[in-house]
Amino acid sequence: MTKIIPLGSSAFYLEWTAPAEITGAEITNFEITYSSPVRGGQVLTKPSARKVFVSGFDENEEVKFSIHALSGKRSGPKTVIESKTGGKSASNPAKPGFVLKVRKENSTNYVLAEWFPCDVRMACGNARPGSEFIVKYKMKGSPFYEAILGSDGYALVPVTLNNVYEFIVISVDGYFRTESDPLEVFISS
Repeated sequence: MTKIIPLGSSAFYLEWTAPAEITGAEITNFEITYSSPVRGGQVLTKPSARKVFVSGFDENEEVKFSIHALSGKRSGPKTVIESKTGGKSASNPAKPGFVLKVRKENSTNYVLAEWFPCDVRMACGNARPGSEFIVKYKMKGSPFYEAILGSDGYALVPVTLNNVYEFIVISVDGYFRTESDPLEVFISS
């Protein structure tokens, strides 16, 4: 099963079910190809991904996506799906959802923020999902926020252990923005 959801005026969310194997060989990557009359063809290769956010399109742009599994020298059957981005937004996107997970990489502690625009895991109501997102964060007591632009549905935020942080995720569509409710998290080892 493959689904595509236009996100605001310039992005898409794609999610697919992977085959168990390709004629007896283990899947190593997925290749996502997209093309439109505006930008020609582009290729993304994602190791073991089952979803992808693709952004940077124009308003009302028609885009054709092709997804197939790769394994060594073999490739699985292609799934082709087409959709169109939304028109110019005249209102704020719906409130985003998010999940936070603490990680450690190369002796540095991080919080991995995963963004859920509406229509992906929650209903939008009458609002539209955002096209991209930003994570604002600060250590409790600090008067200033720092911000990181998310990529492919995720943002990696550096943190210090044994401190409380406040996180806010912002859905963005063109000039319009909507903030999530703030979430305070104690970061422990």
